[in-house]
Amino acid sequence: MHIHILGICGTLMGSIALLAKAQGHTITGSDDGVYPPMSDQLRLEGIALQSPYGPDSVPGTADLVVLGNAGLGRGNPAVEALLSKGTAFCSGAEFLGRFILKEKMGDRGVWYPWQNHNRQHDHLDTRMCGAQPRLSDWRYSN
Repeated sequence: MHIHILGICGTLMGSIALLAKAQGHTITGSDDGVYPPMSDQLRLEGIALQSPYGPDSVPGTADLVVLGNAGLGRGNPAVEALLSKGTAFCSGAEFLGRFILKEKMGDRGVWYPWQNHNRQHDHLDTRMCGAQPRLSDWRYSN
């Protein structure tokens, strides 16, 4: 599968790119801030990078686009082009749950941390990908 990552030079998105590449996917990416050390690491793995964001940032051959958070809302030329083309897309957390962690967790589902930053609420929450967890899935340690 050809996966294009918008915001690829961020810590999470760059790590997702490397994990997906290790699974055998074709990975490309775009970011406004392409600079070392992440850009060097991605290029060493043969991942093509494009900067800055533009209407042509997402290749027509992409099967899935993974969206980072930083500056990737409505009005961003890459996001607007993505929405008008109708290409499938998901968040980084959703990609991790569906394509990376689901293999290891099976039908138990995957809980992942999710942080919400805004002026009214700043908290750490958890979200779920997949099936409902069983109480026996939880392990507590002190």
